Order: sequence, then structure tokens, then C-alpha cells
Amino acid sequence: MTTSTLRVVFAAILPLTVCGVLCVVPCVAHANDKADCAAALKGAQADTAAGQLTKALGELATCSRAVCPKPMQKQCTGLAQTVTESQPTVIFSAKDASGAAATHVTVTVDGAVVASSLDGTPVAVDPGSHAMKFEMEGATTVEKQVAVDPAVKGQSVAIVLDANPPAAAAAPIGIVAKDDGDVTGTMYDTNEDPTKRYYFIGLRYRGDVIPQFMLNLFVNGGKTIYSNSIGAEIDIRHDNFSLIPALTYTEYGTGDIVFAQKGKDPTDNGNWSVVNSGLKAIYASADLLWSVRIANHWQFEYGAEFGLGVIFGTLEDNWVYPPTGTQVSPTNYTACPTTAAAFSCTAADHANATVNKVGGYQEPSWVNGGSKPNIFPLINFPQLGVRYKPIKQMEARLGVGFSLTGFWFGLSANYGLEKPTK
Repeated sequence: MTTSTLRVVFAAILPLTVCGVLCVVPCVAHANDKADCAAALKGAQADTAAGQLTKALGELATCSRAVCPKPMQKQCTGLAQTVTESQPTVIFSAKDASGAAATHVTVTVDGAVVASSLDGTPVAVDPGSHAMKFEMEGATTVEKQVAVDPAVKGQSVAIVLDANPPAAAAAPIGIVAKDDGDVTGTMYDTNEDPTKRYYFIGLRYRGDVIPQFMLNLFVNGGKTIYSNSIGAEIDIRHDNFSLIPALTYTEYGTGDIVFAQKGKDPTDNGNWSVVNSGLKAIYASADLLWSVRIANHWQFEYGAEFGLGVIFGTLEDNWVYPPTGTQVSPTNYTACPTTAAAFSCTAADHANATVNKVGGYQEPSWVNGGSKPNIFPLINFPQLGVRYKPIKQMEARLGVGFSLTGFWFGLSANYGLEKPTK
């Protein structure tokens, strides 16, 4: 074939070739776009079913483009609206060590930054459990695992950011430095999320004191009375408030207490008696305590306790006479064994007496017409104290207060059911 002939052939073929290429490329591109749209829709449907809503919305944006077939665009747009409406949101909030609101906080969810400041704006997060991290300059980083409720819009996630502890000086060789601050995520991290409930179980002790001067408001003589209580309790704690149901056993044993009726002539032996209590009680009660942080691991608490007790045991009430001389006193008395022992042992020497209280007389209960109570209210107010939580799984309390039966102090130690973050 001659050169001129080749030129003619190439001149005819080249336009056809260029035209073919220009026609084929759009066709191939169109085919690829359609395949991408279909793959995005299929992936979005699978991810929606798996609860990966954020990923699904990205795929639905792909298949909603104008290059996708119109029916597919409509389907993807509708599904995107449904996913957006069903996706839960979270509102982050934080407080610093002083209790003031903290806003310059960076929040990371599963390694991705979702907020660089906190202004109350809801943040879309997939349902399920997520690793969240909160960072603020000058504060200890807080990391926590949060379960996002799939049915909640605006779920609150609140944290407290403590100030960074000052750097500890290097310990001398052979001495291990002790970190007194919280270590985030470990058993020593005792910060409590105000949106979460915490449970503790343990034992308590209470000591009640009725000073003689309080008894003398009602009788002459007597002595200071001390009673002991021990019980079991459950601390249900939420947002710096503790509700503490308790079941407590109290021993009201006193030994002999000699007293004269208030307002009566103390020189009249018929106005004196000796009482010996063998009473006991079981109380069902609840403490209501609010707390304020005062230092790392320490809170100041204030509140009250209310309950009701069942009283049982014996209450001995006996008339007395003087073993020496003629006048009964707290140091000069003998319990009347019979009515024949002395004149003050007879009903005639006691106003309105209907029974002879001699020979170790046992007072009947209220229901039987006597003065021994069957039930008794428990009211402690005010109640003040401190709470110490050295690790997640332990808390202890020291409290004082005033009750219907006098002044009291108490101790308790409880085991916490909270576990360190994995």
C-alpha cells in the first residue's frame, strides 16, 4: 500500500476512532455511576440494619446524587430522612473541679472528634456502647464507656473534670512515689457520673447518748444513758445524693436508774422509783443525705433519717425505800421486795397507784395499758458528717446528729458494686 493510500485510509479511520472513543467514555462512566449508586444503596440498607447510622447516611448521600437513576435517588432521599429522624443524639456537659460549667472541652467518640466545645448542641451518635474521651487544658482527661439509647434524642452525658495534680518530685532511689490523685479508669478514680446510679452495701454502728441534763427536764435524779445500735444498710447514690435504707438492732439496756417524778416533792419517798430497762428494738429506716465535695475522695454530707421501730424486751419499774436514814436518794435506795418492806412500798404512798410496783414489777406494753412502747418513731435531724471514698469499691462515713432519744454519732463502711473501667 502506497503512502498516499495510507494517508487516505488514516484520514478516514481517525475521525471514526475519535468519535468512537468520545462516545464510549460517557457510556462507561454512566455505567460506573449507576453501579456505585446501587452499591451505596445496598450498603446503606445493611448498615442501617446493623445500627451504623452515621456510615449509612454517608452512603445514602452517594446514591441521592443527580447521576443516579431517578427512582433510586427518591428511595435514597427517603431512607436518609428516616435514618436521620431515628438516629439518637447526645448532649455533652461538663463541670470543672469548682463545680462551674466547663465549655472548652474536646470530646472524642471512638477515636473521632465530635465536639471541640460544649454549647448544648445535640451531637448525632450511633446507638450502642462507645468509648468517649473528654479533654480540657489544665484538667485530667476523663475516659468513660457510654451506652447510647437508640430511642433517645438529647441523651445527657455529664462529667466532672478535676484539675491536673502538680507534678510530683522524683522519689529518691529505693522509695516508691505515691500518687494521691485520681487515676482515670482505675480503682482509684472515685469520680461519680451525676447521671449514673451507684450502689453500696455494708454495716453501720450508732451510739446514742441521753445526757442526764436532758432527763432532768422530765424527772429528778437519773443518769446519762448510752445505747448501742448495729445494722445493715444499702446506699443508693445518684447525683451527690444518697438514699440509705437500713435495718438496725438497738440495745436499750440501762441498769438501775433512780429518779423522782418532776414537780413532785423529792423528800416524799413515795415519789421515787428505780427503773431497769432491758428493752431492745429493730428499726427500719432511711437516711436522706446530700453531699458536697470538699477534697479528693472526701465529701461533706447533711440530711436526716426517718424510720419506725418495733420495741420488745422488759422494762422493770420498782418502788423504793431508804436502807439507811429516812430519805431516798440516787445513792440511798433499795427496791421494794414486797409491800411490807416500808410505807413507801405500799399503794397508799403513791398517788393514783392501781398496782403494787414491788418485787421486780414488769411494766406492761402500751397495748396492755402499760407504759412500755410497742413501736417508736426514729427521727434524726439534723444529720451531719463526712464521706470518704478511697477507691471505687469502698466508702466510709462518720456522722453526728440529734434524735428523739438524744445525741448520737455513727460509723459505717460499705462495699461498692462499681467496677474499674476496662
